[in-house]
Amino acid sequence: MITTISTYSSLGQELNLSEVAMAASIHMVCGIVFGKRYEEGWPEVKRFLQILEEYEVLANSFFVSDYLPMFGLVDKISGRVKRADVMCKGMDEFYQELIDEHLDSRRMKKKMEEVEDMLDVLINLKNDESSSSGITWEIIKALLMTLSIFEQTTYNRIT
Repeated sequence: MITTISTYSSLGQELNLSEVAMAASIHMVCGIVFGKRYEEGWPEVKRFLQILEEYEVLANSFFVSDYLPMFGLVDKISGRVKRADVMCKGMDEFYQELIDEHLDSRRMKKKMEEVEDMLDVLINLKNDESSSSGITWEIIKALLMTLSIFEQTTYNRIT
């Protein structure tokens, strides 16, 4: 973030500090939660941002069925239900890919000592035979989603 700001300032170019702060925020949260350092411009970052933006749009949309359940057909006709289903499916696929990457990397690096991220902790909790947590893959994905969305909404409230 500092490097980007200093580069733009030395060239005398304008810089959108909100975008830089958002990129830094995503970089930190993804490192803590997913164990990945997403660099700006990578396809995964764009996909992740699209998911978060779509969630924000849908979360702020007016669904008639939220207030009048008998008029749920209005939401289906307007396309909001289908849009929400597509967003949820994309989010589920994204988090499943992260889980699969972690499981594959764990098989490769069984003997190496590495710093655990939040996803590693959740996987360990699921695999722990002595634990009575009852955690499932769906719960892990829901927790990842919650942490991701919390970061996004917190950032949007600050800016």
